[in-house]
Amino acid sequence: MRTDTDTTDAYTANGYKSRADYLAELCTEYPADVVHTLADLLGPSEDFDGLVTMLEDYQEDDENDGDGARSTRAIASAIFPSTDAAAVRTARENLTGAYLEADAALNAARAGYAAALKEFTAADAALNASRDALNAASDADDAASAALKAAD
Repeated sequence: MRTDTDTTDAYTANGYKSRADYLAELCTEYPADVVHTLADLLGPSEDFDGLVTMLEDYQEDDENDGDGARSTRAIASAIFPSTDAAAVRTARENLTGAYLEADAALNAARAGYAAALKEFTAADAALNASRDALNAASDADDAASAALKAAD
C-alpha cells in the first residue's frame, strides 16, 4: 500500500517539487482540464502509472477518431456537473490555485518548524552549558569549603 510519503518521495525522485509541479508539467503536454480531471479521479497513487496511461490513451484516441475526447468529457461531466467548458476550466484553475496556495503554506510551515527546531537546539545547548558551569561552580565551592575545613 502506497502512503502520502511514498507519493511525495516519488515526485522528488522524478525531479518534481510536488504533485502540483508534476501536474503542471503534464499540462504542458496534455489539455489541463483533462490532466486535472483524470488526476482527481485516479488520485495521487496513480500519478506515475494509471494517469500517464490514461493521458496517452486519450491523446492516441483523440488523434485517431476523437473517442478519447468524448470519453474524457464523459468522465469530466460525471465529476463536474457543469457542461460549460469555461466554467469547468475556471473551477479547475481555482482548485489548482487553492492547491498551490496550500502547498506553499505547508512549505512555509515546514520552514517555520525547522527554524523553531534550530532555536530550540541552540537554547538546549545554552541550557546544558549553563548546567555545566553551575556544576563546575558547585565543585569549586565544595573544594573551597574542604580547603577551609582543612585550614581550621
